[in-house]
Amino acid sequence: MQRVYHATIAVLLFGLFFNACSLPTTPVSDDDLNALLTLFQVQENSSQISRWVKFDMQINATVTAPTKATTPIIDQAAWRRVGDSMEIMYNYRHTNNTGATAGSGTYLYTIPNFQLIDSSKVAFDSIAQNNKALGIVGTGHTGNDVGSDGTVAVIVAYNDTGLAMILEQNNGSSDTVHQSGVNAQLNAAEVNTSFRATVPILGW
Repeated sequence: MQRVYHATIAVLLFGLFFNACSLPTTPVSDDDLNALLTLFQVQENSSQISRWVKFDMQINATVTAPTKATTPIIDQAAWRRVGDSMEIMYNYRHTNNTGATAGSGTYLYTIPNFQLIDSSKVAFDSIAQNNKALGIVGTGHTGNDVGSDGTVAVIVAYNDTGLAMILEQNNGSSDTVHQSGVNAQLNAAEVNTSFRATVPILGW
């Protein structure tokens, strides 16, 4: 009796497999093939989540790049692939600004691994005007000297390799980009910066 039961199950499974794998009875068009390939690509991208990889965050600027402190307490960056995008985490803190310089212009946090942000999926905010943020890809927080208020920030795609922070001022003044001469410029006595962002990558 048990053998008959197993044989019946095997026949049913074979029938389901045969029906699933049988060739279509009508001609397949190019549109059908393109749709199928697109579906496969979407499924492949959605399943690609890599492990976190550490990297050295490079902070550039639109005019002169700033310099990090010689001995920061924390300078920790990591990235991973999530489908067609790169997820980035960054944490920086120093309480001794020896070696640090403010640089000049808007600070740009460079994405790692020589990848490029896909402008067809996110708008670049190369102007980063106050209160007019475009291309928001994450959030963060920054603050400077002991006793000063911290500042919530949004992260925007500034260009194809750099992220900028737009600081939300809590003193009633207009928002501004993170740059030399503002809250938590890199040569302040104490700097605490943290953000997390996800950007679409060209070719992923």
